[in-house]
Amino acid sequence: MSAETKVLTLSIVGCGVVGRTLSRLWNDSSIFHIQDILNRSLESAELSRDFVRAGRAVRSCAEMESCDVLLIAVPDDQIEVVAERYAREFLRKFPKFAFHVSGTCSSSLLRKYFPEETKVASVHPVKSFASSEKACLTFKNTFCALEGDETAIDFLSPLFEAIGGQVFRLSEGNKTLYHSGLVIGCNFLVVLAEMAEQCLRLAQVDSRLAPSLLYPLMMETLENLRTLGPEKSLTGPIVRGDWEVVRKHLESFQEGAPEILPAYRALGFSCIALAERSGRLTPEAALKIAEVLS
Repeated sequence: MSAETKVLTLSIVGCGVVGRTLSRLWNDSSIFHIQDILNRSLESAELSRDFVRAGRAVRSCAEMESCDVLLIAVPDDQIEVVAERYAREFLRKFPKFAFHVSGTCSSSLLRKYFPEETKVASVHPVKSFASSEKACLTFKNTFCALEGDETAIDFLSPLFEAIGGQVFRLSEGNKTLYHSGLVIGCNFLVVLAEMAEQCLRLAQVDSRLAPSLLYPLMMETLENLRTLGPEKSLTGPIVRGDWEVVRKHLESFQEGAPEILPAYRALGFSCIALAERSGRLTPEAALKIAEVLS
């Protein structure tokens, strides 16, 4: 960036894990001048400021200065609340661009409250943000879904690419279905891992050994999925047509973990469908396993 190029200002409302990660990366790369940080409390905003290593902690929208870009990184159910409050309390010139980072909500939530001169968008990084420290180190090559005003998308795309993002466009009407797929693949994977560990604990496997048994298997399966796809990656009793093993599983759950039964049955039926599509499960075996699961 040349000395003559003006560094754009960025202010953040809701500087949690995602907001901290993006702001820190942009600040470290001198892409944005981090200006104001507004969180639920001044103490939280100060902690975010310290992590980002830039910015000014403020108490309210009214205290915020005019900025070039506004990032709203609050929970989904608070995006519209924040946008309305900002539009009502902000006393200065509105930003050129405003965007939020929800995977489900569209940019239209912002359009309702910002003037036409402010171009709005939503940007959803496809990443598990467990901690800002780790996310900053691993953000490179993260896919980022962009939706909103064309001008905003054209502006934001290179800024995310500059910190390692791989951007792609998403239409407003498909956001919820898109996000549900990510939730199943990410959040439900964690639930499945916990269910699997529960079974190992009930089998009196040493709790220190259980992760070593389970996680390499899961990682190998994920690698197979990446390289081979779902149909060729499926293994286990259902794709083999071994209905007797499935029956024994159900019996063990009834005795020791009845709360797992509904999930096992539901996933079992989905497994049947996938196994049939792979051509490795005969209709007769599929019918028998379905009877056992019912």
